[in-house]
Amino acid sequence: MHVFTVHYSYIRIYGFITLQDLDEAITYVRSVQQTRQFDIDTERPVFGKIALPNDIRTRGRSVIVELCCNCDFVTSSDKFAQLAHNIRKTIQRSIDINRINIDHSDTSGAIVALDIGSCNDLKCDDVDGITVGQMLQQSSAEFKTKIVMSTVLAFVTNLQKDHIGVYVHQKEGKEEGVMGSILGMVSLRHHGVNSALSNQVSDTLADIAKHLAIQMVCSPLEPEQSQAEGATPYRMVALNDVLQQPWMHLDFVQSKMRDLATQIGIVKLDVAAEAPVGKTLGEIAKLIGASSISVPGALYMKSGATPVICA
Repeated sequence: MHVFTVHYSYIRIYGFITLQDLDEAITYVRSVQQTRQFDIDTERPVFGKIALPNDIRTRGRSVIVELCCNCDFVTSSDKFAQLAHNIRKTIQRSIDINRINIDHSDTSGAIVALDIGSCNDLKCDDVDGITVGQMLQQSSAEFKTKIVMSTVLAFVTNLQKDHIGVYVHQKEGKEEGVMGSILGMVSLRHHGVNSALSNQVSDTLADIAKHLAIQMVCSPLEPEQSQAEGATPYRMVALNDVLQQPWMHLDFVQSKMRDLATQIGIVKLDVAAEAPVGKTLGEIAKLIGASSISVPGALYMKSGATPVICA
């Protein structure tokens, strides 16, 4: 019966579209959503939104939230996007006022996974008297499909040393936040550079970091297979794997290096014809007079998949 119902629904929708009656097709899909029973799905949902603040480059601690369900039609709605934004904003405020403490040091990496249970217990700022978990339950009942908060991460930035590159696929804005279906983030940290020079080269270094983030999205790294499945809410990749990659578009990075040289007054710059990421970062460090440039944090996320953290 269930299979017949699904096939019948497809036939109905196809018929409406064939007759070029898109409004009727949308109305039918919505009616099916309203009448079908509430589905408690225990499998990891495959559709969702990843929400983050749009000022992540200037924020010391940024919250990244992924909401998922198993209905693409639901996740594409404005209500779902607003829900993801409201929940991310609630958790962000809790971190900003130290209601949630982040266990972090310069040696622990830039990305910290937060306890989802604790985040579900937070009181929502914009809705009186209910928690994040209760808001998710209410929304699940409204949409007739289970909505879960599958990932909550904090991206910690040293504002004096770090330059962040962010790429969001299918990007859309929501008040002071942005969201999409795929996220790549990379932080470049210089060592031994004064604040004036750091500010001068900040945008160029951020462009290079963003290009590396795009590269991670285009050809994501395989996580370490030795880690036990389900042991953590994320998978790890050795940072050395990132540094040994060849640049996808080395000419872009080299043009940015020439921009750096111009900014600091170097007339002529020779750059390597072919170089992996790590070697190029070493050349950039020499160029700006830094003792080194490291990657304290790199992140790859795709809706419905386990996040990959490079450390």
